[in-house]
Amino acid sequence: IVKDSASRVNDVDEAIKKMQKAEEPFNGDIEPEKVSENLSNLELATQAATQALSGAKTFVGVKKLACKRLAEGSKKSAEEQLSSVVARLDELAKTLAASKKAMQERKQDLVKKEVEGKVLEAEKKLQAS
Repeated sequence: IVKDSASRVNDVDEAIKKMQKAEEPFNGDIEPEKVSENLSNLELATQAATQALSGAKTFVGVKKLACKRLAEGSKKSAEEQLSSVVARLDELAKTLAASKKAMQERKQDLVKKEVEGKVLEAEKKLQAS
C-alpha cells in the first residue's frame, strides 16, 4: 500500500519538476515570438501536474481506507507511513499552487505588454497621418 502511494508521490514530483522546467524560459528575457509556445508548454505541464496530484490524492485516500481493514499492528504502521505521504502531497500541492499563481501573473503581464505595444503602434500611425 505504502509503496504504491510513494510511487504516486514520485510521479507528482516528476510532473512538478517538468512544470518548473517549462517555467525556466520565463525567468529571463524571452523572445516575443516564443512567448505563446512557451506559455502553451507551461500550461500543458501545469495541467499534467494538477492531474497527477489529484490522482495521487485520490489514490492515497483510498489506501487510507484500505488500511482500516488491516490487522492492528500493520494498520498503525501503514497509517503513519501514509500520513507522511499525505504531508509530502500537501507540500507538492503548495508548490503547484504557487506556480499556477505565477503563471497567471505572467499571462496578465504578457497581455498587458501586448496591449501596450498595440497602443504605441496605433499612436505612431495616428501621428504619421
